[in-house]
Amino acid sequence: MFWKINGMETHDLLRCAVVLALVGVSIGQMPGGWENADVDNNDVKKAANFATKQLNSRFDDVHHHKLVKIYEAQKQVVSGMKYKVLIEIAATTCKKSEVSLNEVEDCDVDISGVRKLCNVVVWVQVWIPRAELTEFHCLEKPQLSE
Repeated sequence: MFWKINGMETHDLLRCAVVLALVGVSIGQMPGGWENADVDNNDVKKAANFATKQLNSRFDDVHHHKLVKIYEAQKQVVSGMKYKVLIEIAATTCKKSEVSLNEVEDCDVDISGVRKLCNVVVWVQVWIPRAELTEFHCLEKPQLSE
């Protein structure tokens, strides 16, 4: 048995939905799907900096870390915007016990310190305002020997 909605049977509605989905895939944009974002975009930079501050708070390290580089970024429209960003962060010369999180930008990167590559996801709702680090995975970046 098929249902009819506005004169269309359910199998016709399913065909329309599949066609619309395939058209969305063929032009590279699915509603709610991830799309590439420019690493130099201000919103991407804000998300990367926010994630770095959040990671600083979560890491049980003596020294602060700071953002060194944004390698790639994607964005997704949700109830707000999600940013998926691959960042490199580095240990600084500033101790957490001596320098506040808001002053980390003035700290120098410790050239012999640990660097980490982190995949982060930041959810932003600017109208509230709200930002949340929803996912993160960090690995120590191998040091190149000279």
